[in-house]
Amino acid sequence: NGEVQACSCQSKIDKLLQEQTGDLDAHLAWAVVFGPKTTTYPQIVYTYRKKDKAGNFTKKKFEGTMIPTYCPFCGKKYAKAK
Repeated sequence: NGEVQACSCQSKIDKLLQEQTGDLDAHLAWAVVFGPKTTTYPQIVYTYRKKDKAGNFTKKKFEGTMIPTYCPFCGKKYAKAK
């Protein structure tokens, strides 16, 4: 099917979340990156505030997403996207 997994943490982590919460729909956010080899990565969501012209932080919060190059659960390096 062309899908590449660097490790088996996705299924393990989702199963642990379901067991801990008792909710069979519980899961971590995973990003699917398409290319010659489709790969799944965990998403790390962060929030931040921008600064105004005076250098003060605004009240509005913005959200971004990071995708790690190593599995944050087992430390295995993900293959580089080509």
